Amino acid sequence: MLLIGDQSKNIRIILKKNKKFSALRSLALAGAMGACSAGPTQGAILVTYGDSTGNLVVTWSGSIDVSGANVADSLGAGTHEIDDYGVYGHTLRSAQDTDDIYGFNGITPTLFTEAVNLTASSSSGDSFGIGNFNSISNLYIYLPAGYTGQQIDGSVTFNGVTAASVGLVDQTITWGAGGSQREITITTVPEPSSTALLGLGGLALMLRRRR
Repeated sequence: MLLIGDQSKNIRIILKKNKKFSALRSLALAGAMGACSAGPTQGAILVTYGDSTGNLVVTWSGSIDVSGANVADSLGAGTHEIDDYGVYGHTLRSAQDTDDIYGFNGITPTLFTEAVNLTASSSSGDSFGIGNFNSISNLYIYLPAGYTGQQIDGSVTFNGVTAASVGLVDQTITWGAGGSQREITITTVPEPSSTALLGLGGLALMLRRRR
């Protein structure tokens, strides 16, 4: 289960299982960060996800300003999963160590379109999570216990699962105003094979025009 705090930076979930994704990740980051830099923010996390050799890979990287935010709860380590709570909402959480949960009222994005409960096959890096609880109109962020705004990086892999079967929703979640604005951007990165096909198609078109 993942939580998003009222003072956060952006959720950055990036595909990174295969080196072929490095260029795609860079492009996704550049585009997302460019959009986030339109105005002053207190937090920005980019979340990218996608298929890598038949597996769903989600990676996050960034930092969040949690000054003034309250810790709603703390949970133990060892949970790496996607949970569906029906009408109550969804969570995505990867806890390498004990994590703190920050909750923010009045923010109820739709994070997933599919009702799935999955346990990750592998994970690495720092603890992170995001979730929505519609019954109490809250957005939650899970962060390492005692978090003070430092950079966090990590990833989680679900073997034999496709991005389409999970239904993560591409979106930018924004709350706060002025210098207190926070943003979370979730976006998909295409599989390398799909990108290669697009590149070949473009090359073929250029060759035809030259003739």
